Amino acid sequence: MTTVNPFSWFGLLKAMSATLFAFTLLWAAVSFLLFQDVLFSQLLAGAFLILAVGIGAFVYQRFQRLRLQYDERSFALFTGKNKVAGGQWKHFNQVSLFHRGYGMFAVRVYTPDKNYIDIPASELKMDWDAFRRDVSRRVMGKEAGERPPLENEDDAR
Repeated sequence: MTTVNPFSWFGLLKAMSATLFAFTLLWAAVSFLLFQDVLFSQLLAGAFLILAVGIGAFVYQRFQRLRLQYDERSFALFTGKNKVAGGQWKHFNQVSLFHRGYGMFAVRVYTPDKNYIDIPASELKMDWDAFRRDVSRRVMGKEAGERPPLENEDDAR
């Protein structure tokens, strides 16, 4: 099983910044309610920064980090610990490269009933063209009897 698990500094900094902002806002509200003034010090700022680094890193790993696992039979896409997409290659019959904008590409795999799943190759820091060829080989390279026929495939013969 191949696992692609890139690290994103931007995602980590975003989680830490949001945590720091939340702590600061919460402290401002609580101190204003208790003391009728917003009390703030360098010690408090340092404590918030340390908490933001720890909690932000946890939030990033648990809820935001993108991970793809795949092998010859199947794949699974995770965001944090949650599986967001997956399936067996034999359940798909077409593969395309989808441009998501701003130079970001996804490999799109289609089921026979025209549903699809996007595998975000650019966000996973993969060579999207090589990955598309690899996925095409896995999807199209099956034994002829395993794959459901394409729509109108019998008409083409």
